Amino acid sequence: MDITIEFPGGDRVDAVMDGVRLVTDQDGSAPSPFQLFLASIGTAPGSTSPASSASAGSDEGLVIRQRMVPDPASRLIGKIELTIELPPGSRSSTARP
Repeated sequence: MDITIEFPGGDRVDAVMDGVRLVTDQDGSAPSPFQLFLASIGTAPGSTSPASSASAGSDEGLVIRQRMVPDPASRLIGKIELTIELPPGSRSSTARP
């Protein structure tokens, strides 16, 4: 896969891949490049969840919540926590005795 990065003006930076344009901007009209990077962390495991396979059923109702926890010393992101919430009525895939 090839990705083309374009600079259409202002604070906007776009990525074009396979005919899809991802628009980023620092002015709040679109996600910033860093926000898009953070979103990719949560969407990546979502695209490979067990329910994503045709045999497992639907992801409908599945939610992944992502929390960025700041490092008090650096005031940057210290860790990223992902919490998976299963749809109501679903069973966990964890084996139980």
